[in-house]
Amino acid sequence: LTVATVNCQTCHNVTQYGPCSVNTACGCLYLSSAVNTGICGLLSLTCSSLVECDTRNSACYEPGHICVNHSRCSNKPLCYPLAMAAQQLCAPIPPITETTFAKSDDGICENARWHQNGITIAGGNGAGSGLHQLSHPTGFFLDHNGSVYVADGSNNRIVKWIHGASSGIVIVGNHQASGSNNLFKKIRSVVIAKNETMFICDQDNRQVQRWFKNDYSGQSVVTNISCAGLALDDEESLYVSHSGGDRITKWPGGKIVAGGNGFGNSLKQISGSEYFFVDQDKSVIVAEVNNHRVIKWPVGNTEGIIIAGGNGQGSGLNQLDLPLASVMDQMGRIYVLDHGNHRVVRWSQNATSGTVIVGGKGRGSGKDQLNYPFDLQFDHYGNLYVVDAHNSRVQVFPIDKSSCP
Repeated sequence: LTVATVNCQTCHNVTQYGPCSVNTACGCLYLSSAVNTGICGLLSLTCSSLVECDTRNSACYEPGHICVNHSRCSNKPLCYPLAMAAQQLCAPIPPITETTFAKSDDGICENARWHQNGITIAGGNGAGSGLHQLSHPTGFFLDHNGSVYVADGSNNRIVKWIHGASSGIVIVGNHQASGSNNLFKKIRSVVIAKNETMFICDQDNRQVQRWFKNDYSGQSVVTNISCAGLALDDEESLYVSHSGGDRITKWPGGKIVAGGNGFGNSLKQISGSEYFFVDQDKSVIVAEVNNHRVIKWPVGNTEGIIIAGGNGQGSGLNQLDLPLASVMDQMGRIYVLDHGNHRVVRWSQNATSGTVIVGGKGRGSGKDQLNYPFDLQFDHYGNLYVVDAHNSRVQVFPIDKSSCP
């Protein structure tokens, strides 16, 4: 029997799956050999990726695994990989003292890396309409509890996947239709406000719907628009991109905050807006599909600033191929969903080229591959979530901060 040593933390008198780390993707997994004691590990591993323990002695014979109780997986004791409970992934919650202050920083340093093998947290069971499946998902929203709300495009529904769940819960939709306030046709994206009001891009019905918490129907708040991406700023104003269009608008009112000067490649123009990001200064960062660049529009500016790409379509590190989305970390580094290159690329401020952080290994369905990804987001700890559209799944790539100061 091979013994593997991993620096993990135990949790005592914490509820099963309860919080045990500053990383909300982690939770307490009870050990089969102990009472009210467990290890603090990532909860996003699917049941199908874990093997059963030897029921005679709760043993795991694969090196680096430990037997845990897992009520979410048919209540079977399963062998859990200790590498997914390492303190680099599931850092302990610091003790509360008079000098402890909450940090809004995501902790992503210049030397941070992401695990190359993604973990499927939604879908991944082939394209389909079952509750354990997705069909060409196109966008998502990640809440503070680590649950993901997936815009399940071809199934015309929003599905909520709770942390560690093996199937989702349909929140709204599920039928293909038009002209109704509770039936959708090609959902593209979803965002949720602090009061849990949901905004949904119902693209082929040419509207954005607003659903208040616990309502059974929505209301159209933006109409006559082939929408794509949605965003809320810190004052909860709604921003909408026009699919394949030349502008981003802010609502209520419909004010143009980026582009609006026709299609083209000048700094005053946008060509092919899909998903975008609004930073704390309310600057709008737009991934331009047709110009193969990411451009930043500061508030009040009449033209943008290229911050990634802009060197023609291609696979070079100074190029992008049909970028669909981007996000920014607390230090201003841009992470671009390079759709046509099946990768995510990081561009530091004022950089002339990027660095591939996940994907980039060709189109495919492997754990280290992407297949025309559509959307991306970080959680507050820095784990990277990606909508892997043509694989009908959502992947999380855990962050490794072991090289951070």
